[in-house]
Amino acid sequence: YVLRARDEAAFHTVEGLPVADTFISSYTPAVRAAVDETGYRLFGFPDMHDFQHTILARVLCGRDILAIAATGGGKSECYILPAMLLPGITVVVSPLKSLILDQYEQRIRTRYGLDYLTTFINGDVPFYERQGRLRRVILGHFKLVYMTPEQLERGYVLDALRQADRRVGLRYLAMDEAHCISQWGHDFRPSYLNIVQRLQDYGLKPCRIAVTATASPLVRDDVCNEMYLDRRDLSSGGDVFIDSSDRPEL
Repeated sequence: YVLRARDEAAFHTVEGLPVADTFISSYTPAVRAAVDETGYRLFGFPDMHDFQHTILARVLCGRDILAIAATGGGKSECYILPAMLLPGITVVVSPLKSLILDQYEQRIRTRYGLDYLTTFINGDVPFYERQGRLRRVILGHFKLVYMTPEQLERGYVLDALRQADRRVGLRYLAMDEAHCISQWGHDFRPSYLNIVQRLQDYGLKPCRIAVTATASPLVRDDVCNEMYLDRRDLSSGGDVFIDSSDRPEL
């Protein structure tokens, strides 16, 4: 994986174990405390919320999840933190260019100062710049890569991710606004379909994180089918977690 300090001009590649061998073995109380400390250092949070710990207990141990929680509750941090904490690359799929730019500018750059480890690729980025960013992804310059789903329909993008996986490892695929996968959802996007299968066709099998604030039972089943997740609740041995937080203001 790659280590980089903001004021360094050089990148240092460190040989290590394959990504699949570097997940945390179990989410012990000591790990939970370390995650709270990491959350404070990265985000300034006094403590992570209980629902965030539930999600992180899965993904830091290399297990897939569909997580449903309220808008603004902190779902994004449940893939940002693991992306920064563990070796390898995380690809975040977001449905709109405006959402990606807002996430990058407002959250990643302004709030957390992690823009030097993050990039984004969408149709507004000129082709030559896209190629340059993909090359830096292959070299391991970035930990977090935001993409619109249409980019993952392009062979050269998938080939770049395959090269990056061989060199530094593709650890997570995070599907933001995951309800867009479902034809039963109000924001259905055809380009969200078959992303997991396309990655597998290229030999890519990252841990899968799907997050959304909106998912009826039909939508949940659709998302699980599309992403090859177990539609049962976590308590029943499945991959689905629904945060039933008390929000009196709603």
